[in-house]
Amino acid sequence: ACHCIRRISICDRKRMASEAQTWRASVASDWRRLQLAPESVRADRRAVACAIKQDGEALQHAAAALRADRAIVLAAVRVTGQ
Repeated sequence: ACHCIRRISICDRKRMASEAQTWRASVASDWRRLQLAPESVRADRRAVACAIKQDGEALQHAAAALRADRAIVLAAVRVTGQ
């Protein structure tokens, strides 16, 4: 039974990683998709950085921890010029 549980766990991890990659690609093509993304994606530094490179306004859709992150905020300010 333990062997099956491990196998399911590995499959779940692979599925979740694949979903995260799909969301990252989606956000990279259109930053506005960040607002529809699950919290795990809005907390993903790479996904948020991709969105912010397109428009600093994307910061408002990032998870709270990233909205408080100095480097992320500065990147958003550089893009928006504000």
